[in-house]
Amino acid sequence: MENVFSIRLVDKKDAEGILGIYAPYVRDTIISFEYDVPTLDAFSKRVENISEEYPWVVCLLGDRIIGYAYAGLYRSRRAYQWGVESTIYMEESFHGRGIARILYNTLFSILKIQGMLNVYAVISLPNEKVPDFIKV
Repeated sequence: MENVFSIRLVDKKDAEGILGIYAPYVRDTIISFEYDVPTLDAFSKRVENISEEYPWVVCLLGDRIIGYAYAGLYRSRRAYQWGVESTIYMEESFHGRGIARILYNTLFSILKIQGMLNVYAVISLPNEKVPDFIKV
């Protein structure tokens, strides 16, 4: 396997790899705020719907997705139109390597180009794995 990291926008074909990263968070933690792992079909539709309007980036090691970050609707009232909620998940074996920071920097750069003014994160606490750059 090639040992080169790359970041790109999400593609429809990425849903299965992304779900593979997301599923353990749903099953084994409270981080996702979901009780059941979505089906691949439902998750594929989620990826497609979100990425039609908001940026979604994936980090690859060779051809393998090891993390992702995206922005989505924060609140539906019109005054919130320049704010988004951010989400990020990493394959556990890649925690602590600075990849999440790079994913977030990439996501935030795209959001800035789109004119977004505020990015919100919803974080469950206690959560010792939350990166320092997110903590208040």
